Amino acid sequence: MQPQYDVPGDWAPPPPMENDFNLPGDTRSPAANDSQKLAVCSLNYALEKIQGPPGTGKSTTIYHIINQRVPPGRGLHSSTFQLNLSLFGHTSPYPPI
Repeated sequence: MQPQYDVPGDWAPPPPMENDFNLPGDTRSPAANDSQKLAVCSLNYALEKIQGPPGTGKSTTIYHIINQRVPPGRGLHSSTFQLNLSLFGHTSPYPPI
């Protein structure tokens, strides 16, 4: 992906890498490994890409992005393609429909 413009994202601040990324009291969610934590903490742009072969944790990474980095009151647009690629970006500050 080579966007024509760099559009900064309005992501919530990342948690410390040494933290457990699950929400307090959540014992059922998948744990994030170091690679997934790095992806969650490295978000910079309004549109980001997660890519990898099946079984490498793309869905787990997106789960932790939603829990850790989507600002309060915002939503998330996500599209998954058969090329093992997910594109996502958080929504604008407009109220949900």
